[in-house]
Amino acid sequence: MAHVIDIFCTGNTVTNTIPHSSGEGALFGAYTEREAQAAHGLIGHWHDRMLHLQKNGKQSADGFVGNLRRVLLDSSALPWTLTAKDVEYFFINRRNRNGETLSPNTVAVYSSTLRSFQAFLHEPDITAEIVRNFQTRPEIFITEENAIGVKRKRADWKPKGKALCKTDIDRLDETFKGLIIDAKNNGTKSYLPHARNRVMFHLAIHLALRIGDLESMLISNFSSSSNPKLKAKFDRFGCVYVCGKNSVASTLPIRDPDIYNLLMWYLDKIRPPMLSRALKTKKAKKNNGKTKINDKMVPLEDVLFISERGNGISGNTFRDALDAVQLLTGLPFHFTPHDLRHTGCTQMMEVYQAPHIAQQYMRHKNLATTFGYYHPDPVDAGSEVNKAMNIKLPSGQNDHET
Repeated sequence: MAHVIDIFCTGNTVTNTIPHSSGEGALFGAYTEREAQAAHGLIGHWHDRMLHLQKNGKQSADGFVGNLRRVLLDSSALPWTLTAKDVEYFFINRRNRNGETLSPNTVAVYSSTLRSFQAFLHEPDITAEIVRNFQTRPEIFITEENAIGVKRKRADWKPKGKALCKTDIDRLDETFKGLIIDAKNNGTKSYLPHARNRVMFHLAIHLALRIGDLESMLISNFSSSSNPKLKAKFDRFGCVYVCGKNSVASTLPIRDPDIYNLLMWYLDKIRPPMLSRALKTKKAKKNNGKTKINDKMVPLEDVLFISERGNGISGNTFRDALDAVQLLTGLPFHFTPHDLRHTGCTQMMEVYQAPHIAQQYMRHKNLATTFGYYHPDPVDAGSEVNKAMNIKLPSGQNDHET
């Protein structure tokens, strides 16, 4: 087995390929050249592992390395001599630019970094090489006890998002349905876009989606559920694969028959005429019936939410549609498309009483981040998730034509 320095410092020096924060020139300066070289190499190898094997984005991997360097610099420790006391001291004494202790979310980010590096250090081959070269064994330095942040709020603190309550959702849906019925009765072109926007509104809440998830959702992302009961209910649209921010992906199950029926109505009645018009546009013909989704050209036939202008729906278009519906509904506050994600998370937390289920839908690496989307203040927010959303059609319209 090769020496640890040989393993982690091959070819070009890895320390030149990963970021250094300002003020980190003294990192490992108190140790021998051999120890410093091995320490930098070890961090570099972990960085490469995140990029190439774990498929983290470069920004995320660089951020993790920066976090680890700050902890090591503060503790004056080598990666394999870091202790739980060092981490605890860092969390207690670290201050931001305003002189405040670290917020719970920041502690969660550092904790995620340290758990990742700790798992890497304790891989058998890595540990064996450290023991052989430096006669010491890495400790467990990040635990449930020392990774808990102290909740603090400034006097002017405001939540970053809000959750719609059941009444809000019902009122907005009535506005959507009114617009759809009026457009259909008057024979205006807005009928199809209004219908599409209503489906996007409910699907965003049901699956706690980002606006970018709606833009990039493909029909081919849907599949049958492995659960026999869900497969019987929802056929090939029982699950949807979503890959969003930081390339974090998850397969999300459809849970409610009303949402499934709404989606089927859209696919059967609304999307086909929209697709037909989109494919006849100059833009679609120029691009051979394709549109750009996440920097890739994708056939319009596969894009779930499309525009009649020959491309996929844009986030700004949906945002403008929500603004118009809010104005007509007369809600006493303004909400954004991202608040639909907050709403979906709050509903799941309230109903399932199992934060890990909400975390799966939210695709958060840290549970603390998921709790930031939970807003229990609105009375009855999500108390009857997807059951009393009143998304069924008006009387006499049960043929799914509105």
